Amino acid sequence: MRIQIIYFTVVGRTHGTLCALGHIAGFQSALAFQLGEFLEASLENTGHALGTPTTGIDTVVQFIEVTAAPEFLFKRQRVALGRALAIDPGILLLDEPLSNLDAKLREEMQSELRQIQRSIGTTTILVTHDQHEAMALSDLIVLMNQGRIEQIGAPHEVYDRPASAFVASFLGKTNVLAATGDGQGAVNVGGLVLPLPGAGKGPLQLAVRPERLMLAAAGEPGLEARITGRVFQGAHWQFSAESAAGALILMRGNDGAAVPGEGETVRLRFSAADAAILPAGAAA
Repeated sequence: MRIQIIYFTVVGRTHGTLCALGHIAGFQSALAFQLGEFLEASLENTGHALGTPTTGIDTVVQFIEVTAAPEFLFKRQRVALGRALAIDPGILLLDEPLSNLDAKLREEMQSELRQIQRSIGTTTILVTHDQHEAMALSDLIVLMNQGRIEQIGAPHEVYDRPASAFVASFLGKTNVLAATGDGQGAVNVGGLVLPLPGAGKGPLQLAVRPERLMLAAAGEPGLEARITGRVFQGAHWQFSAESAAGALILMRGNDGAAVPGEGETVRLRFSAADAAILPAGAAA
């Protein structure tokens, strides 16, 4: 079974509508019960047959209470998830289930939710506005813009090979670089010439992720850029720069090596495999 992420950028709906579809509304009195007792009572009240007494509920309680950390999803979210899973749905719909958690706890709970989904094996549709959550939890991303599907694919495919400038700039940070194709399979990016099969003749745009831009060694060909700012972010440095191909963002791991300072001129390199050709006339 797979978990799918439908990743909306413009959504016209209420939480109540989607929660009702997922059978996860109506848990206001949950705090008065143990999880198993509440699931049993709520399912009986809604007319769902339990089959072999407590068998399905015991399985759900085991995964939610044993797999999860003590604070997992807080009590109300745990009950809501348990109630949805106890009826053994063909498809589980989750609407922003982690939106009320702080950033650190949300990251921890993403792996817990993924583990529960994998253990139970229910196909899941998760509606989220969090791009990191989409990539962390999904097998397939459907990314929409203004009600239209921009791209469908596995997280790494959508990230590495964006189908439009919108996808490239919206799903993570990216650099959209101005380049010129020679019509014979090569492109010039601010003086850096790369073999790039499929590139046409004339102006075009390339999407290159910040982590794929590397500092060129002395004497090595590269795209000349001037560092305009740098920010230390613990595990890595983030730099902003200006170049003939446009404004740039690049990352460098915090490995203890010296890093360029603001105002310095550097040469940057990347491989053809790191670049995605964007459609003509695309706008981020």
